[in-house]
Amino acid sequence: MTTEEQFPPVLADAEAASAQGQSGFLRFTLAGLILACVAAVGGAVDVRATVAGRHLDLGALVAALAFAAAIGTATYALSTKPQQRWYEGRAVAESVKTLAWQYSVAGGAFRHDASVDAEDLFAARLVDIMREMRSVVTRTGAGQITAAMGRLRGEPLERRREVYLTERVDSQIAWYAGKAAYNEARVRHWFAVVIVAQSIGLVAGALKAFDVLDIDVLGILGAVAASAAAWLQTKDHQNLAQSYAVTARELQIIRTRAERMLGAGPTEDEWADFVEESERAISREHTLWLARRESV
Repeated sequence: MTTEEQFPPVLADAEAASAQGQSGFLRFTLAGLILACVAAVGGAVDVRATVAGRHLDLGALVAALAFAAAIGTATYALSTKPQQRWYEGRAVAESVKTLAWQYSVAGGAFRHDASVDAEDLFAARLVDIMREMRSVVTRTGAGQITAAMGRLRGEPLERRREVYLTERVDSQIAWYAGKAAYNEARVRHWFAVVIVAQSIGLVAGALKAFDVLDIDVLGILGAVAASAAAWLQTKDHQNLAQSYAVTARELQIIRTRAERMLGAGPTEDEWADFVEESERAISREHTLWLARRESV
């Protein structure tokens, strides 16, 4: 079991709320884009039928039903606010991780110092974090400082340093580097979808102009291209690829500095300052991510 898996229970609550909120928000967004494409298809085709003596345009009916479903989906998403739970859950989860790591390895304000009551300080800061969780239900009460955190805090500096560099810094470097590569690949994928849809639209437009093609596919292809572009914007792949790459490089520089500290044998105060700087670098990306999301 990793160190983070033994962090305060509130961390698991926040991560679960964030995952549920993200899943819900992306499902609603994807459903809206698909329904827009369905409406475009309904508007493009000309399928007529006679029902009870009345002439119906089935394509128009499909389009109307798709728009009605899209309105219902948007209304439900607005009332349940999955996006808010996603953002708040992640913000609180990352704040709790930073707090728990600093406490566990005696970093930042939680350094080994007789003048600092680390337990009281941890509790006070955790309360401040949980106050920001307006849309997420968390477990409260005692036991937020787990036994594993207390044991690690009591270890010699060499052991705390080993655990922090391996499970926190190295883990974050690998995570950000991997996510940067993943998002870069997604950017290329969705741009390809947009370009292919636009290229087919170009050919279809030319064929329609010369009366070779009777079906109006231009609106359908336009909706597909617009939906792909909107999905790319929703997932924010391009910005994430860049910001994750920058964070991975910054953490690698911090890791290199830590290797020099290993040989120098840092004091407790030097170690505490190093942990604080590392956590600040990790938190910076989370703050920027949240700012970008909330500005959309």
